[in-house]
Amino acid sequence: MIPGIALEISESGISLILPEQLSSGETVELLIQLPGGQLRATAVVRNKTMFRYGFEFEFLTTAQQQLIKSTCASLPIYTGPEY
Repeated sequence: MIPGIALEISESGISLILPEQLSSGETVELLIQLPGGQLRATAVVRNKTMFRYGFEFEFLTTAQQQLIKSTCASLPIYTGPEY
């Protein structure tokens, strides 16, 4: 297991900062603690910038989709960094 920091989440994916090297197209299993419970999901690395990775969720069950949807609804909308 690789510890990481979640930056953004949407119904289709998540961005994470990870201390390990992953390749674009690599499939991983994510275990994420969300406000409504724990999410275990398969995701594919779609992009990478330094240690920031963009993942696309794959094969989500209805329960997983609902957990992500309720999490997204409870979070403030990200408008970018404030300078």
